Amino acid sequence: MASCCSGGFLATAATVIAVQVAQGRTSEELALLGAFFTSLGDNITLMAAAQDACPCPAQLPDVQPPPP
Repeated sequence: MASCCSGGFLATAATVIAVQVAQGRTSEELALLGAFFTSLGDNITLMAAAQDACPCPAQLPDVQPPPP
């Protein structure tokens, strides 16, 4: 996924989406949604960090042994 959006644009978009999602919800529903999206974001960040730090064998270059 290309990173072509500015931080300001992303912050504004997140705010607009949050306001739309929050309309008509109770405080309990908002707390649950907030906790869910926090967990989702944390897990995505963890997966990205793990991918950068410890590439899986499937992501390593395919190395073939030399012919006999």
